[in-house]
Amino acid sequence: MSAAHLDEWQRRSFDILSGTCTPEQKADSYRAHILSIQYAWASGEISQATAAIFLSLKVDKS
Repeated sequence: MSAAHLDEWQRRSFDILSGTCTPEQKADSYRAHILSIQYAWASGEISQATAAIFLSLKVDKS
């Protein structure tokens, strides 16, 4: 992932883990994470196996 994507990824992760956001904001952050994983996979930035690992981690945390 590019540096810009990583910065966004880190910000969303903090939003999710901090516990200071509303349930709607948390859901938006999860959706954004999933969309960025799908985009990275579709553009060839990550493999299907890596995308599956990332997505399974998101499902396990929710």
